Amino acid sequence: MQILHFKELLYGNLLLLGCCAFYLLWWIIAFKPGGPHESGRTGLILVPAFLTGIAAIYFTIRSMGTIPVTRALFASKTLLIGGVAIYIILLLITSLAFKRQVTTELLLIIGWAVMAMSEVNVIYGAGQYGLREALIVIVVIAAAAAAAMVCYMLYYGLPEKSGYIDGMLPLIIVAVITVWLAISIRPAA
Repeated sequence: MQILHFKELLYGNLLLLGCCAFYLLWWIIAFKPGGPHESGRTGLILVPAFLTGIAAIYFTIRSMGTIPVTRALFASKTLLIGGVAIYIILLLITSLAFKRQVTTELLLIIGWAVMAMSEVNVIYGAGQYGLREALIVIVVIAAAAAAAMVCYMLYYGLPEKSGYIDGMLPLIIVAVITVWLAISIRPAA
């Protein structure tokens, strides 16, 4: 039965990868420098991005709740409460102090980081990561979230071409880390 739960975790990662691909495709088409910004006409590409994203969350959370763990880096509630607190703090800082327009990306950055760290917590708890390996992945996820936040903050102040690239970077980073996590899943027989 444990194999099934790890397969669902893998499916969650593959679906998240699909979500990133659809979102990136939309970005590439809708915000191409020099072209008309037709995000409304290309919005249909966001439908599969949304659906694969929701499915990724479903499979990931469902599987994480069923994989037997014997240890933990963090209490699950700590990650969730910490994520909510960090989101609220960043929302206030970015919108009030820096006057940055609030967009969905802030929620996506924090939500992804919390989900990815929760996944690492489960992979570690199931004995598939040692402490050192788990901590390295956690640091990489935190660094990726920080890099995504830098992109988030810089976006509106950049020239069109630089902003175009800036908008793609977080999606590419999340996709790379998602592949890394997917490769880490080794269902025990």
